[in-house]
Amino acid sequence: MKKIKINTTCKSMLADVFTPVGIYLRLRDRFRDTILLESTDHHSQEDSYSFICINAIGGMEIRTPEILEFKLPGRNPEKTELKNKADVPALLFEFMQKFEIENAGTKEAGYAQGLFGYTSYDAVQFFESVELSENNSETSIPLMRYRLYQYVIAINHFRDELLLCENRIDGMESEIQVVESLIQSKDVPVYPFNAKEAESSNMTDEAYMEMVKKGIASCHRGDVFQIVLSRRFQQRFIGDEFNVYRALRHINPSPYLFYFDYGDYKLMGSSPESQLVIKDGKAIVHPIAGTFKRT
Repeated sequence: MKKIKINTTCKSMLADVFTPVGIYLRLRDRFRDTILLESTDHHSQEDSYSFICINAIGGMEIRTPEILEFKLPGRNPEKTELKNKADVPALLFEFMQKFEIENAGTKEAGYAQGLFGYTSYDAVQFFESVELSENNSETSIPLMRYRLYQYVIAINHFRDELLLCENRIDGMESEIQVVESLIQSKDVPVYPFNAKEAESSNMTDEAYMEMVKKGIASCHRGDVFQIVLSRRFQQRFIGDEFNVYRALRHINPSPYLFYFDYGDYKLMGSSPESQLVIKDGKAIVHPIAGTFKRT
């Protein structure tokens, strides 16, 4: 199969009058699959980038452990049966080899040429020999989802610079002027948010306290030296859930904030540190507290 050529161009402009949240709000109603990765650490050159990605044109997704779905630009989705879970890394690498990337010569263009998305906790079954119990929860989402985006806006907060990058593919219509016009627009659509009813949990207070007792006992026995015990809370609402993300970034500002709007579900979160950094061909892992003994 002939490789798909991607030529990435970037236009630079001053970013001192823009915010990632403002740009995201201007663009999300116009383009599908718009996601935001934001940094509120503007004092470090290492973690100073925020990204807004719009208009997904390709990618991969695993909704169940049995099926992996690929989507190439301008083509119908292709499904592959996962006969062996350990095949997933090789299949992902095979998917990436279907593209021929032209070197644009800038770091920001390199970011734009990548895949943006997430790997869920339960996706560990594709990388390690771990058997998980079947999850029938109504909150279940795809185990993995990564997308190639036509437009990626990279904001360098350290330098007050915005780069509007476009991944150009032959035969694909460009709306780069529309994107730039929306970025420059003074209108920022904001919608209300109101909670309904009382919050509920998937576990009673008594059941949670019993789990805490078992966790303490495991620590005393030496099975673990640190453990995180959690439960889910949920609450009905009316309005725009992006306001929850805005509240999160206000309460817990960090170098790694994200809001992924996939239409039928949204993901949001905040982290003070990276778990994995890949630089100059080397992967550096920063274990989450409790997974590796630190000195």
